[in-house]
Amino acid sequence: MSQGFGGNQIADVWSADLFYALTFDQKRMLAVTIYQYHLSDDSTSLMFTDTMTGKIIGSYKPGLGLQMD
Repeated sequence: MSQGFGGNQIADVWSADLFYALTFDQKRMLAVTIYQYHLSDDSTSLMFTDTMTGKIIGSYKPGLGLQMD
């Protein structure tokens, strides 16, 4: 869990090779499922990070949906 701008909680999601093989819709559904799980942790959004490079590859926030870089 990370602290975002303005004190918002961001759940960190580390993505491996298999994540890249998913379609965008599968990634979106995975993001929704993970978000619903972390909702009890007061997370306001998810941040997807590549496990190999450590780079942020996307984010998910209700209302805005999944954004992939």
